[in-house]
Amino acid sequence: MSFVQTLSFLDNDSIPWKSIIIGISIGKFVFENYLKYRQYQVLSNPSPPKALKSEITLDVFQKSQDYTKTNFRFQFVNSLRRLISNVISIKYNILHQYWSISSDVLLNLSSVLPISISNSLIAQGLVFFGIKKVVDLLISLPFDYYQTFVIEEKFGFNKFTLKSWSRDKFLSFIISSIFSSIFTLSLGAIIDHFGDNYVVYGIAFYAIFILFIFTISPSLLSPLFYKFTPLEQGKLRDEIEELAAKHGFPSRDLYVIDGSSKSSHSNAFLTGLPWNKRIVLFDTLINDHSNEEVVAIVAHEFGHYKYGHTNKLTIFSIADAALWVYSSSGLIGNESLLKEFGFDGNTPGFIGYILFEKVFDFFSVIEQLASNLLVRSFEYTADKHAKDIGYSSSLRSGLIKLLGLNLMATDSDWLYSTYFQNHPDLVERLTAIDYVEDKSLKKD
Repeated sequence: MSFVQTLSFLDNDSIPWKSIIIGISIGKFVFENYLKYRQYQVLSNPSPPKALKSEITLDVFQKSQDYTKTNFRFQFVNSLRRLISNVISIKYNILHQYWSISSDVLLNLSSVLPISISNSLIAQGLVFFGIKKVVDLLISLPFDYYQTFVIEEKFGFNKFTLKSWSRDKFLSFIISSIFSSIFTLSLGAIIDHFGDNYVVYGIAFYAIFILFIFTISPSLLSPLFYKFTPLEQGKLRDEIEELAAKHGFPSRDLYVIDGSSKSSHSNAFLTGLPWNKRIVLFDTLINDHSNEEVVAIVAHEFGHYKYGHTNKLTIFSIADAALWVYSSSGLIGNESLLKEFGFDGNTPGFIGYILFEKVFDFFSVIEQLASNLLVRSFEYTADKHAKDIGYSSSLRSGLIKLLGLNLMATDSDWLYSTYFQNHPDLVERLTAIDYVEDKSLKKD
């Protein structure tokens, strides 16, 4: 018996789909904000964890607590806004209204458009996504503005001008609109063409799409937002090149980005697949850390490279996508679900997939937990690698400095950390690399 047949009993007009989906949304909202409340209580502690008392000043600790709590209050309001928007969208069949408007738009343009376009479901789908993305952008824009120009500005992180911020928002909107439309409409076309047998083809398409995005992101998409330059010649590059040679990593793939043009936050990361991998350093990281600390942080990234963590995350993403596509086959053509949202049985497959995602949103909780546990294990492995090749002390001081400069939380509630954080907190990471207090760091 196929999965479609197994779940055929769910195609029942007596099932209150809207109430179920709203219940899932509210349940997820309550669960996630309960975890954030637990963490908020931790942020009320008057002093740093014992392990860090000799490493950071009370002033830095209090600023990090204030910064994190401010962000938590903002996140609560923003998540409440998303919940209310979602409930309104469900209750008043907003998706169906977008679909009707997109049909009217093409009808009004039929005198100037070829009939192959004005009668095309793909064209209607593009208009549908355009309307949806514009509305979503207009709703979220004031919140994004507040976070950047009020919260980040208050704590000295924001380096955006209104012009550069607007440019990045516009680019993000265009890119996300293009790729989300291509993905969803293409998957919908596969569903419509292959019917109940679409699963294998849908998974194959999803996998190819993931590999495509991972391939073009480092070399084509990220440079639209940051200026990438090869790490300049000098002592730091010499040390990193020596380390790169030991790991078989091409030194030409070491880049610095102008993170300081947007924010004073610091970071470093490994990105790309085997054929286009890069290790990227923020210029703020180089400016605020010693050469030894930067090399130690890069040694951590080489740990990710050595153990194939990026490849494993790609495999995880594809497996996760396969589960979504397979599960969607049980609901994609559910007429009672479509009918409750104002659609009929002739609705294109991508609409069914969007509605399936709403029903299956509860699974995103499990998905996020599994993903974070996997990434956290990778972080421990990469830290251990840096320690094993002799960078324990420099990595320790570099991580502590990152905490102070980024005003990161010094401690975490275990349940909040497990669900929300894909990196262990600082105390956990320092303990794993046999942390020893160095009171001299407090004076830096």
